[in-house]
Amino acid sequence: MDALSRCCKGPFIFFVSYVSKIPYGKRKEENDGMLQITAIIRAICTSDDARTQAHAVSNILGIAESDLLCQLTTNEELFTRISELCIGSYDRTLQLCGRGRADLAASTSWLYRAAITHISLLTTNYVLVGRWTLAMGELDESAMFISPDQLQHAPPNIIAAWLGYMLDPDHGYNPQARHLALHFIMDGRVNPSWRCISMVIAVIIVEWDVCTAGSRDALHAAYTGKSSTVLRNLKLLVKKSNDPDCKDRATLRKYLFEIFRFARKAAADMSRASGDAPIVIANLLGYCEAVIRAKSLPSDLVSLGRAVRKESFGALELEFKKLSGKGKEHTPTEALHELIQLFTELEAILNPPAPDTDSNEEETVYVLRYRYLYAATVGGRRTSTLSEEDEELVFLFSPIVQQLNAIMTRRAADKQPYLNRNWDYSGFEWQVTELEAIFTSFEAAVNCRSRQIKRRSRSRNPDLQWCYHE
Repeated sequence: MDALSRCCKGPFIFFVSYVSKIPYGKRKEENDGMLQITAIIRAICTSDDARTQAHAVSNILGIAESDLLCQLTTNEELFTRISELCIGSYDRTLQLCGRGRADLAASTSWLYRAAITHISLLTTNYVLVGRWTLAMGELDESAMFISPDQLQHAPPNIIAAWLGYMLDPDHGYNPQARHLALHFIMDGRVNPSWRCISMVIAVIIVEWDVCTAGSRDALHAAYTGKSSTVLRNLKLLVKKSNDPDCKDRATLRKYLFEIFRFARKAAADMSRASGDAPIVIANLLGYCEAVIRAKSLPSDLVSLGRAVRKESFGALELEFKKLSGKGKEHTPTEALHELIQLFTELEAILNPPAPDTDSNEEETVYVLRYRYLYAATVGGRRTSTLSEEDEELVFLFSPIVQQLNAIMTRRAADKQPYLNRNWDYSGFEWQVTELEAIFTSFEAAVNCRSRQIKRRSRSRNPDLQWCYHE
């Protein structure tokens, strides 16, 4: 035995060393996204059950990663199969369910088009995009219309894709169908997601001729739904709404207030993932002020705007309340910057420089008027009405200033610095101090204006109530 061991020792060791260098035949572990892609391709390409195919196609709308969607666009078998199903989905549904189910057939047809539109608007390879767009075939003019019942019961992601389809120049435009879909959504019978809100804004931009339609890059940016894109497009609409040459300004302003409300709700949900809610809500407050203070705003829209403003301040207070916890990953730097900017603009409106005073052109004076073209300030609406708006702001924002001060004081009382390195405490402390100073100046200007109105009112009627909150 010993002789055998001695004889085999050398070759055996060589064999083990050789085998250890051979790569294992173990299959590479796939993540959940790739498993989902594999399951979708398998279900669409191998199943003959219409319901299974529809469920698989609907799962495409839940994929947001462009890398995963590229796995779908480059699969030749899937392309051929989904093209056949999309073009024949309407007739096939009628054949399986009966001629009386035209509504179900239309919904099925739109589901396939929504999925392909979703792929095309999130994929940056425009060669593949054009090929997949052609795979949908052409729709009859009547089939372009989406019924209110379809919109009311459709998930927000499908609605966003439908709107993207209606804006895509490759399919031609049907303004009436797009207008009806927009009107139903803005009636409040749909609870839009963030992406859906972004696409609604894109539709409004086209409806009001804010810019030329049909840019593939613009569609891609809108459908991606980044906060910066949404806020930039909203700013364009606010400027348009205050343009004297704007058509149907009352409807546009009503739509804007509803979008502010939608965006505020969606931002709260988005906050859990990205932490963008404070900066979004702070920007919405600035846009809301520009619309509320516009010339000739009907009283019903003034009431709607005040309600949206109150809800937004409540949401912002709730977001700042979350900052009191240690280890917060997202700092409120950008949100505080926007609030400082807003109250700087409003305070400058109440305290304009004297005519003979030399002022630097770079100073922030009447920025609200310049930033949002044609937005009214003191000269746009009655001074007493604007005083009501300013008093409302003081009433709503005072608790937030107190809350931020409490957070700063509590953190200063702690002998240890913030545990989170991303939190710039010195910057936060400076911004809160700056915000409190400009807000105090704004509040003093509001109180001074209110006393002036009070004196004038009493000279006319001693019993006249002058304070907005009395």
